[in-house]
Formats: sequence, C-alpha cells, structure tokens
Amino acid sequence: MISDNCIDTIKDSNSHHAPTLSWGEWLSEGKRLVAKEAHKTFTVLLEWQRRMAARYMMIEMEERILRDIGITREDVLKEAQKPFWKP
Repeated sequence: MISDNCIDTIKDSNSHHAPTLSWGEWLSEGKRLVAKEAHKTFTVLLEWQRRMAARYMMIEMEERILRDIGITREDVLKEAQKPFWKP
C-alpha cells in the first residue's frame, strides 16, 4: 500500500505558488535578473565616476571662474573632501 503522506503525494490546498518554471524559463529569468542588476550597478558606477571627475575639475578651476559661478575655494575644498558615493 502507498502512503498518502509520501513526498510525491503531499498536496497543500492553501499553497498559491507561482507555476513551476522549466529549466529554459528559469535560466532565461535568471539572465534577465542578472542583466537588470548589472545595469543598475553600472549606472551607479558611472554616477560615482562623474561625481569624482566634477570634483577634481572644480579643484583645478581658477579663482575668477569660481567667483563667476558663485562659489568659493572653501566650498570647492569642502565638496572635494566628500567620498565619491556621497552627493
């Protein structure tokens, strides 16, 4: 006699799981998720690089240019001391 509580026959009537994916669907979904996260990571890295470059450019600016744009050397130095991940 086969038992009704065998792992192959247990049924959870309250279970509302998503349909089981085939290997191909699972792999495709995994690739999509990895690509999405890679894109987000790349976007953040580009922003950090842009921020660092802008801060270095401000350090190199002449005093007259800083006056023209309305910031002081002190403002520039304060901004330049921030870590690249902080806006």
